Amino acid sequence: MPYGAGVFLIAAAVAVVVMMVFQVLQYFHGRQLISGSHLILRVVTALVVLAIITGIFVGLLQFSDTEYLRAHGALFIVYWSLLALGTVAVVILAMADYRLVERARHRAQAEIYRQMAELQESLARARQKQQENNNAEEPVESQ
Repeated sequence: MPYGAGVFLIAAAVAVVVMMVFQVLQYFHGRQLISGSHLILRVVTALVVLAIITGIFVGLLQFSDTEYLRAHGALFIVYWSLLALGTVAVVILAMADYRLVERARHRAQAEIYRQMAELQESLARARQKQQENNNAEEPVESQ
């Protein structure tokens, strides 16, 4: 396995672990607006990504020997096919995460619009009340 590929895979694994820990810490400190099930989905996604990175690392080490590859050609195909399925699983998990984020964004936006409508109604009522008070204070001129 080329040295650069190994360094890149280790750096990627460290980045995934750091981001996963960061997400969990933010959640438990109350700085994330995600639910517990959403956090679990993100942790599972990160673990699958780590498994794929580890699998690539091991696969590059194991299957770099041409003698081993000739003897176990079917294993080579099955191994890399499983890693490809893992990648498809990560894409599916990421799409589920995206849907949860969009759903939360939509709820927050709807709440903002609801609050804005209530504020506009209360301002309209206050203006009407102010206008009624101003009309009641004006003296009525008789002819």
